[in-house]
Amino acid sequence: MFLIDSPSGFAALLARDDLSEASAGWWTAAISACSSCLTLSVADDAGPQPIEWARALVSILDAAADSGLIRRVELLARRVQVQVSAWLDGSDDFGDANDICARVFDELVDSGENVQSVANEVREFSEGNPGSKLRITDLAVLRKIMRTLESIRDSISEGEIRSELNLWVGAFNPQ
Repeated sequence: MFLIDSPSGFAALLARDDLSEASAGWWTAAISACSSCLTLSVADDAGPQPIEWARALVSILDAAADSGLIRRVELLARRVQVQVSAWLDGSDDFGDANDICARVFDELVDSGENVQSVANEVREFSEGNPGSKLRITDLAVLRKIMRTLESIRDSISEGEIRSELNLWVGAFNPQ
């Protein structure tokens, strides 16, 4: 049994040999528990700092993604929120705004997402062509990710990454 009252407790949890047998429910509970610790740490000056919990949560989200039991896009949305929040709070643990966006775009490409295809799907959906419920959910989550990244757009250097963010944001605003 593990005592999970610190970021190192979550690290020990992730080092277990039996994680390959963990269910989606187990991963969801671990994510929820660490998220709660992160939230509580903001008000607790005596315990581990929020950035320590943020690092632990990102590790759990990445391990959950590797398990393949929870939809990657959902986990990516949570990871982006944690990383952007940490960056806005002054931490460079996850890189700068450019780094955060670049990793998101790389992961979207790796997962088979394409900005033009997404733009076409959003346009078709807005024109009344129904899609699968699961794909509509994925598009909503992708939109949430882009809104989170949009909150740091002014801190992204002019260039390829900012242009790509503008394309992704534009994909969810069909003309």
